[in-house]
Amino acid sequence: MRIVPSDWMPLHTGLTDGQHVFAIGDVHGRAANLSALLEFLGGSTNETGENTLLFLGDLHDRGVDDLGAMDLAVNAPDREFSSVICLMGNHEQLLKLTLLGRDSEMPLLWKQNGGGSLMRQLGLQQELGRLTCAEFANRLEDALGTRRAGWLANLQSHFKIGNLLFVHAGINHQISLDEHFSQHWSVLHELHWSWIRSEFLGFPVMIPNLTVIHGHTPVRRNPVQQFAEPDFFPHCQRDGKINLDGGSFISGCVIGAQFTKSAWRLAAAVGPPSS
Repeated sequence: MRIVPSDWMPLHTGLTDGQHVFAIGDVHGRAANLSALLEFLGGSTNETGENTLLFLGDLHDRGVDDLGAMDLAVNAPDREFSSVICLMGNHEQLLKLTLLGRDSEMPLLWKQNGGGSLMRQLGLQQELGRLTCAEFANRLEDALGTRRAGWLANLQSHFKIGNLLFVHAGINHQISLDEHFSQHWSVLHELHWSWIRSEFLGFPVMIPNLTVIHGHTPVRRNPVQQFAEPDFFPHCQRDGKINLDGGSFISGCVIGAQFTKSAWRLAAAVGPPSS
């Protein structure tokens, strides 16, 4: 595992001199990458200031160690950071909806969207179709355990600090931020803050002095191979948006970023791509 950092780039973040914010994009079960990235970012904290760590969601599904990735987020408050905030991605949403045990189609929908890997790691894949959705939910909750279930229950839709807005998928330019984030976590909709894509990516952020940091939609290429090329950074930082989804489940890259008062930088934890 290796860490590839970028150069520092200017950005008016609205943070104070003592504030550092660290954000991590989609992990999708790449626990070894996430562990290496946390070590690197933890070594960059401001010892006398405020250090906030954010997970942008999609810790699990499609991965080789979904449980390990979730546990690293669950245990992150024990690290060097002043505070840890975990946002809900669409994969956490599907897991939580399955845990409700109310929709007979939800377990299969979750599996079809990458949940099969976590089901296998919990020893539950063979139970799919044999149990009612309520019975499957009970087995799933028991297999996850109290700490992981508690972590899921406390996920946030977004976090704003200074001029930075962190969200898993994005915002909707056609409605206010308050209206956008008033959508309940359980809503399954293409314009939801955990799912939105083209309606967000296709338009610039029109709110003055706001930069939206998001994941959900992978960058077009393996980011590590593009650090030396001028077209990489415009793809990640463009129109008031910064994309931290490195396509980890395919590329083997988990992307993080560090923000200070006047600058930011990327860091990629690079492992082997999926075969």
